Amino acid sequence: METVEIVAETRERTGTRLSRRLRLSGRLPINLHFKDRAPVALHVNSREFDEALRHHVRIVRLRMGASAESAVIDDVQHDPVSQETIHADLLRVDLKEKVEVAVALVLKGPAEGEMKGGVRLEQNNKVRIRCLPLSIPAEIEADIRALQLHQSLFVRDLKLPSGVEMVDPPDLVLVTVVEPRGVEEPKPAAEGAVPEATEPELIRTPKKDAEDEDEKT
Repeated sequence: METVEIVAETRERTGTRLSRRLRLSGRLPINLHFKDRAPVALHVNSREFDEALRHHVRIVRLRMGASAESAVIDDVQHDPVSQETIHADLLRVDLKEKVEVAVALVLKGPAEGEMKGGVRLEQNNKVRIRCLPLSIPAEIEADIRALQLHQSLFVRDLKLPSGVEMVDPPDLVLVTVVEPRGVEEPKPAAEGAVPEATEPELIRTPKKDAEDEDEKT
């Protein structure tokens, strides 16, 4: 896996306003987390960090003065409107020890149920895995082409790369193909039930006009 080195500087103070000012100056607020101590607030060059994300880099070397730390990009937050990167959480790692991270789920489809009018319901777009830092995959591919209506894809159905373990439970639902809203399937009649009888329509003969009746009398 590709790694990059990024220069990081300490954030002396934190807060929404200060973070906004950093972003306006081309800096990205990040937090570096550790297993055995409190996280450290840092900021890095926004353009360099986004470039790393575009190349699916997960391991970065944070250069802080004379020292450097290897860290995995664990979570990235984006502005809901502009999609601009606004914050990131990184976890300090030992390259020789396994780490738990979230990896994006990429669906290979469409599902057969979709081709028959169904709707794909994506319930989880990431999965948590465990592996050595340099073995972290950029994404996990899930083949949903065989899914029919009312069928689901579970964590247990995924095929993982060598050396990668799943952390999420095997019965976690990832994708389901459902009926479109407003469409109801006809309910089958209960076994042995007798169909409800319907009253026959009466065929009435039109009344003759008064003149015809007088002729008969």
